[in-house]
Amino acid sequence: MMGEHVTLGNNAGRAGSIFMYNGTQSTDPNEAGSPPATKYMKVIAPDHPIMAGIPLDAQGRVKIFREPYPDEERFVPTGGKKNFEYRWCTQAKADAATGVTVLGVLDGAEERTCLAVVDKGGMLASGQAAGARMVHMFTNENGSGGSRRVFLALTELG
Repeated sequence: MMGEHVTLGNNAGRAGSIFMYNGTQSTDPNEAGSPPATKYMKVIAPDHPIMAGIPLDAQGRVKIFREPYPDEERFVPTGGKKNFEYRWCTQAKADAATGVTVLGVLDGAEERTCLAVVDKGGMLASGQAAGARMVHMFTNENGSGGSRRVFLALTELG
């Protein structure tokens, strides 16, 4: 499973690229944006096996990131990193390789893929067949500085 946006594009200059997308239009919308990124993923392939058992709201969405707890930031030292933050790992939906099935997009920015899969044998943007199932996951840890906070911001369904 891959969530770090730097490895999702068809970019030979990025070591470890998994080539699920053509181009390098990855972004990481977050709660600090203006306006803040939504906490919801809109599901566009609800019948895919990965989505089995995941309940959707009336708008076909899943809430991926929770609300902050009361006083969650209370004990952060001055200049310290926040305890709660969320950040999406998105890529341009139009850039998905032919073997990629987009499962979810960012609600409110439906041109941005945040959950996708390519099954073993599916065609990647590099022109090669995937050697295993690969999943583009929606979380972006922002390198070593954000993994604890971003993963702890997930809902039980996220």
